[in-house]
Amino acid sequence: MSMRETAVNIVNLMSDEQLAGFICLFKEMVSDIPNEETLAAMEEAESLLKDPNATKFSSVEDLFAELMS
Repeated sequence: MSMRETAVNIVNLMSDEQLAGFICLFKEMVSDIPNEETLAAMEEAESLLKDPNATKFSSVEDLFAELMS
């Protein structure tokens, strides 16, 4: 039996109250995992930080001043 099948069997044996607790627990755990778009943005940010030619700002005000110009 696969792990997925085992998990489904366990979930099927739970009462509604147990299932609600299970969902709360795992929903919180899964929400902490970044999706592909977020991971790509994080990688891009890391690359920009390492790029000596990338424009960098010392404050949010400087960033917005550049954006507004």
